[in-house]
Amino acid sequence: MNSFHMEGTANAPLTDFVTALVNVEAFAQFVPWVQASRVDKTSVADGASEIDASLQVSTRAFSGWVSARLTVPKDENRVKIRMTKGPFKLAEVELRLEQGASPQQTKVLADVRYATPLAIYRSLVDKHKRRLFDQLIELFARRQRSVRA
Repeated sequence: MNSFHMEGTANAPLTDFVTALVNVEAFAQFVPWVQASRVDKTSVADGASEIDASLQVSTRAFSGWVSARLTVPKDENRVKIRMTKGPFKLAEVELRLEQGASPQQTKVLADVRYATPLAIYRSLVDKHKRRLFDQLIELFARRQRSVRA
């Protein structure tokens, strides 16, 4: 299993960031490569909210629907996203969110673990991981500015 860690700062309050991460229907607005998304099922297990979702993903190498499970522990500022179906099904992302230097900033810490038998997906992740992480944060901040306007 391959893994990497990334950190960045989003220009948005911590509560806005957490709220957006569990708003699966809005993923297409700020998650790179996601064209559409929908909630398939929600549940609560061991005090954590779980959201099963379908995401329509489009890249040069793949276009289609994948499934994911988002787990949000109660009273914690973190979200675990585990892909459950599709070519990325052996991928897991854990986002931990902390208060930034100001109340209008959120520090985002991402731990990504993935395994894929297809070299094309490994190279895609390795080549674009920093850009994707930065794009996720920037698109989210842009979305939040337009929501407030």
